[in-house]
Amino acid sequence: MGEFTVKKLEQKNIAQMTELFSLAFNMHLKPEVVQWKYFDNPAGEAIWMGIFSVDKLVGSGAMVTEVLNVFGKSHTVYKCTDLMIHPAHQGKGLASLINAALREQVWELNPVFSYTLCSKNATSNFLKNGWINIGGLSNFFKPTLLLKASHFINSKPNKNIRKFTSPDGLFENYAFKTDNTKINAAKSAKFMHWRTQNPNFSYFILGHFNHSEMDGYLIYSVGISGIFNLIDLEAVGDDKQVYKNLLKALEIEAVQANCKGIVGICLESNSFYNILKSQRYLKNPFKKGPLLSTIDFNILSKEKPSEALLNIHSWEVFGLLYDDV
Repeated sequence: MGEFTVKKLEQKNIAQMTELFSLAFNMHLKPEVVQWKYFDNPAGEAIWMGIFSVDKLVGSGAMVTEVLNVFGKSHTVYKCTDLMIHPAHQGKGLASLINAALREQVWELNPVFSYTLCSKNATSNFLKNGWINIGGLSNFFKPTLLLKASHFINSKPNKNIRKFTSPDGLFENYAFKTDNTKINAAKSAKFMHWRTQNPNFSYFILGHFNHSEMDGYLIYSVGISGIFNLIDLEAVGDDKQVYKNLLKALEIEAVQANCKGIVGICLESNSFYNILKSQRYLKNPFKKGPLLSTIDFNILSKEKPSEALLNIHSWEVFGLLYDDV
């Protein structure tokens, strides 16, 4: 492909990337989101590659750094994201070229694996480039009708729950849940602070307190669509009553804000799914609509992946590891 050049991208390329994003996806991308996602990440800067036709950026993709708990051990891994090609250059194999360039860069660092959360259309390209699909995340939602019905029965605020607009000071002494039998996000106060700074969204935290100590929390975001996005939920000791109290508090917030509903995404093999199902969150029962779609979950490993890595039940993946876009 002599007319194209592959290069590492830097902060000076952000404006070119946001222009390309608009053309590729017909959506506006704030430069601040790229800065937050690629360069302000406490786990480290992203590996960011671009394809140029002369001096014009026509393709881009990144491997974002993440720290995950992998069966009880902390590992730095990479999440492939924002793979895009200029509409005038699609169908020329440039997506595979970007994929190969990212793979070459990340394999020099030899992580235990990389992964991506993407659309089914994008998966076809990943599979051609050595990735393995091991499942998909489903959308679960509670529509306005069910929220209002529940609110009619019980709208009394829970005195043990407090609402926060910032994670500052909340998580420094909190003992995050860690399941050493699975692969999940390695949570920390620093990670939570960064994660809730995505410039596209407003974030809120509902903290559940036992006297003066927080024994559970729920994080949700609100976008311009008017839907509440459930990002994270946990309770000390997996206390089911704490989960129920936090979800009820979220539903009261949603009704008071007159939102269109609450949405969460997760693998159906996750404990997160069981919590949502127990509280009457639904999969889309219709044969069309945005909530019908799933998000494919693909992994890439330099060495032959173990059976545990390929087993969907080994993973805890939900909104916290997604980008909210």
